[in-house]
Parts: sequence; structure tokens; C-alpha cells
Amino acid sequence: MSHKMIHQITLPTPFPVGDVHVYLIKDEKNVLIDCGCKTERAYELLLNRLNQLGTSIDEIDELWLTHAHPDHSGLAARLQKKHGIAVGIHQTELRYMHKNQFVDRFGEWFKKHQVPDYLVLAMDGGRVWYQSYYDDLVPDFLIKDKQKLETGSLTFTAKHLPGHAPGHLAFFAENIIISGDVLLDHISSNAILTFEHDTPKRVRALCQQRDSLNFLKDQKGRVYPGHGAIFDNPQPIAQKHLDAQEVRYQQVIKALKEGEASMFTITKRVFPQADQPGITFLCISEVVGYLDLSIDRGDALFDESSNTFRYIGT
Repeated sequence: MSHKMIHQITLPTPFPVGDVHVYLIKDEKNVLIDCGCKTERAYELLLNRLNQLGTSIDEIDELWLTHAHPDHSGLAARLQKKHGIAVGIHQTELRYMHKNQFVDRFGEWFKKHQVPDYLVLAMDGGRVWYQSYYDDLVPDFLIKDKQKLETGSLTFTAKHLPGHAPGHLAFFAENIIISGDVLLDHISSNAILTFEHDTPKRVRALCQQRDSLNFLKDQKGRVYPGHGAIFDNPQPIAQKHLDAQEVRYQQVIKALKEGEASMFTITKRVFPQADQPGITFLCISEVVGYLDLSIDRGDALFDESSNTFRYIGT
């Protein structure tokens, strides 16, 4: 019966990942989990699909966001302001709901890791484009790890599962896992390079993601993801992604053995196309995560004694 209350709504995005799934929980309280990106097409399709399900947008009581990436949260400010929907998100995602965060930190970090200026400029242009798909938002309430959230006949437990985003949440109830991007069947979500919201430190995104996947490996239920097909049993999917990460890890270790180098040089050893604007940021995000892991495992050292940082295989 509980699964019949969950309705998947698929909305278009301008991003390479393709369509995004948001979910209507139709209960005593009508809850939307994620909302799509800020485009007129996504907004109109959301309203039309809700109407087809017998629920108008003005009957939505709350919007729970899995994370702040605009394909999942881009319409949130509009839904809040125009339709009075109360929006909730994890506290760690607050700063990511505002534009132009960490610009100086990124610029300084790229310079120290020897990313060429033309690629830094290209990534800055990409950031401006990316930010056009959401508006700044102040949520109405915060959702904490392990918090109980009621819709009426269903009680969800919010679980903080960082990695793809620092404040990523998934929602669990009665063999239901609404996973956002933390667990997808067809692809492994990126561990995105970013900085901590309350300190100058860089987030160790891949290490966080592996902890989240190991948690999901022990769960049971039907998974309603942010992209791709709905599937049962998270264990084999989580294990598949962990195994694939071990394969990529060995590729990074091989690149380290070619000699001491900057992060960006190692990135190009793993991804020779990384110096093509448009894909640089994702390539860097992936490799720096494995470099964090290599240090944790004792396979590399990090030298920050000079103005440019170096990684050394052990």
C-alpha cells in the first residue's frame, strides 16, 4: 500500500545526466521530494503531471530536498514564493543554495594545483551557466540526520548520506528508499569537488561517498532514485559502484607511479581529455577524490611545502 502513495514525476534538465525524477508522496500531507531545475518547461510539466495525479501545486504542503544541485532544487524558490510550499533541506546544504559561493577558494585552489588559467576561466563560465538554473533560497525548515518526517500514514527517516553533495539526504520508510543521487542503478554519481560550508577546508567527497555506499549496501527496500530506473535491493548496486571505484583507484595509482606531479598533471594522466573545457571540472573532481583515498591508504604523500602542491606515490 505504501508504494502506491509514491508517484514518480520525470522532468527535463539541460545537464548531461538527462532527466531528473522527483516524487510526490500523496498522503494526509502532500509532500514533494525534489522539484527539478529552473526552466519554464520543467515548471509547466511539473504542474501538469501533478494535475494528472489529482493534486494541484497549491495542495503541496512541503518540499523535501535531497540536495542543492539545481536539477533537484532549481524550482524550489519559485514554489516557495509563488505557491507557499514550505521547503526543507539539510543544514550542510544551506550555503550551496546561494550563488557565487567559494569562488575565491576555487580560484586559489586551482592555481596551487597548476590548473591552466584558460581552464579556470572556462570553469568560471560554466559556473555562471549552471547557476542560471536556480534562484537563491532560504529554506523554511532544516532536516536533520535520523529525523522522523510524517506524511500521515507514512513515517520517513531522513538519513544524511554525503559524497555527491555534502548535505545529501535520502528518505527511508517501510521498504522505501528515496535516494536522490546517492544511489543510481545505471551510473555512479560524481563525488563533486567543493568546500566545507563552515571552514576553508575542501570536502573529502569520494571518501564520504564510499561511506554512504557502504551504509546503503546493508539496507533493504525499493529504491526510488533521482535518475534512471526504480530498482529493488540496493546491496548489489552499491557493491557494483564500490567495485568500480576500486578499478578507477588502481588507474590513479598507476598515474602516481609515473612520477611526482601536480593534481592536474595526474588528472591528465588518467583522463587525457581533461584539458578540454566543459569536462575539466568533473575530471578533477574524480581524480582528487582518489588522491584523498590514496593518502588514507598510504599509497601517496601530499607535498604542500611550496606555492604549487604535489602528490608523490609511495
